[in-house]
Amino acid sequence: MWSFNGKLSHPLGDEHSLVGGLEAEGQTLDQTRITLQNGQPLPALQDFGDNLSASTRRYAYYAQDEWSVGKRWSFYAGLRGETIRTASSNAGNPVSNRSSIWTPLLHA
Repeated sequence: MWSFNGKLSHPLGDEHSLVGGLEAEGQTLDQTRITLQNGQPLPALQDFGDNLSASTRRYAYYAQDEWSVGKRWSFYAGLRGETIRTASSNAGNPVSNRSSIWTPLLHA
């Protein structure tokens, strides 16, 4: 498993800044099957089951304008995108999927 987070902030004046960031993470699984009887490979069941390989990747990216009005109020407006990719294969049957979404942000 791996992950990465990064954030960049650029001040535009007192209590006002432009912020951008990136988040990424991934995980991989490899599974090898073997059928044993009394600790020894069992040739009669050699073709039973499948080896498996699977992975997931998630990426998120955002940009937002942040500003504060006094000590009690803060405002945020921006855009966030997120992509998730999954892939797996067993016995030569690969399957993959990719989903993405963009979301506007507005907080007070």
